[in-house]
Amino acid sequence: MAKEDLNNLTAQQIKFCEEYAKDSNASRAAIAAGYTEKNARQMGYQLLKKKYVMKYLEELSHKVIEKSGVDVAWWMRTQKKVIDRCMQTESVEVKIKGKRKKMLCEFNAAGANSGLNNMAKCLHIYTDDTAPVEAGITINISVPEMKK
Repeated sequence: MAKEDLNNLTAQQIKFCEEYAKDSNASRAAIAAGYTEKNARQMGYQLLKKKYVMKYLEELSHKVIEKSGVDVAWWMRTQKKVIDRCMQTESVEVKIKGKRKKMLCEFNAAGANSGLNNMAKCLHIYTDDTAPVEAGITINISVPEMKK
């Protein structure tokens, strides 16, 4: 954020932004910044509508992302691991308290679909933000006719 943009914020607004960046709770951040409890909710709402406040919050969130080492590439790799694990059906060896054990991984359709939906949103596969990805399982069962 350019110095002149930061100059558009009061010390109380800067404190609000720094508090809001911790947990995205506008009422709590307003109280921590010195606004009255009675007006905290309204002040938080009003502050989040201000251009310079939002600009500073964006800068703070970029700093948090940089410090955490989490970026889109990390998120995509991690999401893929979760999806792969949810779709896994064979046994895997794991180490529990120093001992190797075989565990059977069960197919987790809900976990796989959730991961695929998250991935689709990130990759902008949806035509709009509300369209779900249809990734269900169809099972066809044929029952032989019984002899009379």
